[in-house]
Amino acid sequence: MSSKRNSSPDNHIYYMDQALSLAKINQGLTGENPSVGCVLVKKDQIISSGVTGINGRPHAEVNAINNSKEKVNGSTLYVTLEPCNHYGKTPPCTNLIKKKKIVKKIFIYEKSKSNVSKIKKLRLPGIVIDNLDKGAINYDLIIFCTPMSEYKNLILKINNFITPKTLITDIGSSKVETSRLIKKFLKKNISWTQSHPIAGSEVSGPEHGKENMFQDRWCILIKEKNTKKKYLDILNNFWKKMGSKVIVMTPEKHDRIFSITSHLPHLIAYNLVKSAQDFEKKQNYDLIKFSAGGLRDFSRIAASNEIMWRLSLIHI
Repeated sequence: MSSKRNSSPDNHIYYMDQALSLAKINQGLTGENPSVGCVLVKKDQIISSGVTGINGRPHAEVNAINNSKEKVNGSTLYVTLEPCNHYGKTPPCTNLIKKKKIVKKIFIYEKSKSNVSKIKKLRLPGIVIDNLDKGAINYDLIIFCTPMSEYKNLILKINNFITPKTLITDIGSSKVETSRLIKKFLKKNISWTQSHPIAGSEVSGPEHGKENMFQDRWCILIKEKNTKKKYLDILNNFWKKMGSKVIVMTPEKHDRIFSITSHLPHLIAYNLVKSAQDFEKKQNYDLIKFSAGGLRDFSRIAASNEIMWRLSLIHI
């Protein structure tokens, strides 16, 4: 199976359609397992494909890899069901995928020398860059994982070299303000579809990342008047492969919900803990020592990075 196409976001949909068509071939013949389709793409060309075997084995990913007449390292795998990661009657497909190095390149733009050091020390996947244009040209997806106070500067930087080929998303928690920044500063004909994965905790930094962080967590995709369905589909597939449950809503509805469920609790927690600290200092009491679970829960929330919340709290 071979098909050459020019690289564009539309191709993600095309390749997934090919995988879905393959999945129909063995429907009803795969026993207790679903019939899954898989295609391998390298340099914008399908180099191999596979479907779940009769009675459910081998799995589609294994068949696609074994069917390939070319080296599969550096290729992209499109599969209609997330690859298994457990031992059953066959080993996990993820072991084979990892062994064959079927990954896209990940570029990380990080200004903090401390975080760069941690990323390298932990040997996290990805290439750390100090010049943004090295990582943004010719790549399919850029994810803004930064405080909103940095959005304007980063948008102005990427405007110099980004092309319509690249889809942008973010993980910020204030969507109306993000929409305003995009409309005001992002150059025309560039697609930015907003995301908000509801994951993480009060701690931040590379050392606190978890492989299953997004598993069974909600991820909100933002739909505006000019949002194209194909980009929602791409991000829906991306976040689902990360383990998330995906829902779509407007920026206004998003901000109304999270002003109550997230921003307001943080604002209250910051003020409560600061009041307790000021009281301790003024009265010379060891107040925190006598706190029960309630205050400790507030102090946990207040321990999160204030820089990440500063702009969001201004706009609730």
